[in-house]
Amino acid sequence: MGFGGLLTYAWTDNSGISIAKANDHAVLLAYCSDLKQTIYTTAGGRRDILTGDPDVSPFTGHEVQTYIAFITKTCKNNSNSPYTGSYLVS
Repeated sequence: MGFGGLLTYAWTDNSGISIAKANDHAVLLAYCSDLKQTIYTTAGGRRDILTGDPDVSPFTGHEVQTYIAFITKTCKNNSNSPYTGSYLVS
């Protein structure tokens, strides 16, 4: 959900499955089609932290499409980027 310009992402720690590690970082992305702009971070929180709250305040009052992925500490591998839903930023 997006309140106060923050968009809260939450995930399950699947460390140990395939190459997933606890210290992988979340890549959090929000796309606003109204403004044709994207906000993302490659430091969205470690996999074992289970949550991340990027500032998407430039999108206040607009709907955003969201995605999440994980990248290894060395930035050599990353996961798929599944769609995580649309949210109104307020």
